[in-house]
Amino acid sequence: MNFMRKLRVLVAIFVFVAIFAGAFTIFTAQKSEAMICTWVMYCTYQPPIVCWEQCAELPPMPPPPLP
Repeated sequence: MNFMRKLRVLVAIFVFVAIFAGAFTIFTAQKSEAMICTWVMYCTYQPPIVCWEQCAELPPMPPPPLP
C-alpha cells in the first residue's frame, strides 16, 4: 500500500515536470523568419576554377498594377 502511494507521487511529479518543460519550451521559443532569396552561382575567373552557390536576397517586388 505504501509503495503504491510513493509510486503515485513519483508519477505525479514526473507529469508536473513534463508539463512544465513543455510549456517552458513553447513560450520561450523564438520566432523564425524565412529570408526570400534566390540561389546564385559564383565562379572564379582564374585557375583553379572554383564555383559555389550563395543565397542572394531578392529585390523588393513592385506594387501590383491598379485596375
